[in-house]
Amino acid sequence: MKYIYIKNYLLIPREDKLEFFKFLGVFKSFKAIKQKIVLDENSLLLEFEDNPDIKLARESIEKFFANNDDVDISIIKDIVKDKNEFILIWEDDTQKRIKL
Repeated sequence: MKYIYIKNYLLIPREDKLEFFKFLGVFKSFKAIKQKIVLDENSLLLEFEDNPDIKLARESIEKFFANNDDVDISIIKDIVKDKNEFILIWEDDTQKRIKL
């Protein structure tokens, strides 16, 4: 699976969240199949099918949020479930533990 992490997503207005999901639905080259909220960072984690161009997805999402400096978009390389937490691993191998 491929993942995109949208930091501070929960801080944007409700209308912008609705517009974002309408925006995502337009693309045929990548489709989000699951979404998870990361409450401690007000963030959204999107899971994509195995074969999308994840870099194109990130670039498209970055363009959508271009006017919002608080939102940060990054690619998650892997997610490991460990006992009572998830471990998110970014492309540069930095990690973040999230309690379940």
